[in-house]
Amino acid sequence: MPTSRRHTAGLAGSFTFMRFTGIPPVVFVETENSSLFVEDKAPVTGYRTVLDSLASVALDEEQSRELISTIAT
Repeated sequence: MPTSRRHTAGLAGSFTFMRFTGIPPVVFVETENSSLFVEDKAPVTGYRTVLDSLASVALDEEQSRELISTIAT
């Protein structure tokens, strides 16, 4: 995600959104001193919204290659 996009979703920290067959999704959040599995529907939906928001502004594969090439040269 280039900084020029000035997007703030996901800046609160990393998380892992996990989907499984037959059960609702779960989010795993890990910090320096603890970790947490989020199972309640409302917060899980919030994390899904963050992922959707990031996907809407992320560069595609070709744009990513061009940015990396520009930075590297």
